[in-house]
Amino acid sequence: MAVKFNCSESGAPSKVELLKSSGNREFDFATLRAVRRIASLHPLPTGLDHDQKYIVRMLFANSEEGAKQRIAQMRRDADRSNAWYMKTGTNTAAIELAPIG
Repeated sequence: MAVKFNCSESGAPSKVELLKSSGNREFDFATLRAVRRIASLHPLPTGLDHDQKYIVRMLFANSEEGAKQRIAQMRRDADRSNAWYMKTGTNTAAIELAPIG
């Protein structure tokens, strides 16, 4: 599942929306609520601003081995998605960043 959002001037997530459903309403709701409850994303990494779109992908797994495999795939996907930003040397594998514009 994936949630997309921006960072407000105060650092709190804004424009929080479901990008891809998990297929389970309770998981989707809990994830949206967790993102909305983030107190602050500040300080933002160098090169990012408040217009930046962020994508958080959540994983729900039934087994540890399945979770390990999916986490490895999610990190590879995030690294590929963040290739435009990686030139700064910052590793952001835990969250995807969408280029502005």
